[in-house]
Amino acid sequence: MEVPLEQMWARSRLSVRGRLARWRSKSWVVAQCAIAAGVAWWIAADLVGHETPFFAPIAAVVSLGTSYGQRLRRVVEVTLGVAIGVLVADLLVTWIGSGAWQLGLIVLLAMSTALLLDAGILFVTQAAVQSIVVAALVPGAEGAFLRWTDALIGGGVALVAAMIVPAAPLRRPREQAAAVARKIAELL
Repeated sequence: MEVPLEQMWARSRLSVRGRLARWRSKSWVVAQCAIAAGVAWWIAADLVGHETPFFAPIAAVVSLGTSYGQRLRRVVEVTLGVAIGVLVADLLVTWIGSGAWQLGLIVLLAMSTALLLDAGILFVTQAAVQSIVVAALVPGAEGAFLRWTDALIGGGVALVAAMIVPAAPLRRPREQAAAVARKIAELL
């Protein structure tokens, strides 16, 4: 079945408009994540002196990027998950090395540690994902504490950003205005 060129053109315009609208609705969070990533790298590299603070911007972006609703709690949960995953993997890779069975054991222990800390699903998942990143990168023992510190720095930057800058400054007023408009419409 062939679709006429006009229909294809109309769909593509709608698709572009929809994609741009989606981007506009999330642009505040995107900007926040980008700034937090840069600030986290700057703090870890220039102020703390880490040569390649890989986990600082990762922790900042992951923490802020998932922070809708109960924002501060989620930022803390993700940050701690990243930190636990990095710490467990760094400790174990230096002790048992890396490979398939080691990676499996590291993920098992990172997730178990998070669960034993009574963590939520974000915390547990981040502990697993970040432990995989560390184990797969085969880090040297000399960088273990630095990676863990970088994860905490990135999470700290995300926490500060979440506390001082709202997720979407216009969302709540728009939602409240829409609720008022609905009530007025119901009354009329």
